[in-house]
Amino acid sequence: MADHDHTDDACPVDVVAGRPRRVGRAPVLSNSFGFGSLNACLVIAPGDLEGLVPLAG
Repeated sequence: MADHDHTDDACPVDVVAGRPRRVGRAPVLSNSFGFGSLNACLVIAPGDLEGLVPLAG
């Protein structure tokens, strides 16, 4: 984070500053909201997709 020197211990936000943190592989969700109701949601899942049930629609 730019210009981040100290995280307040009372802050409930999990701040990652100074260096990257490794995390496990899991599905992620990206929401994009635009003008004129041009909205999109994208789910990206790593690895094997076997056993996943597609959404009806």
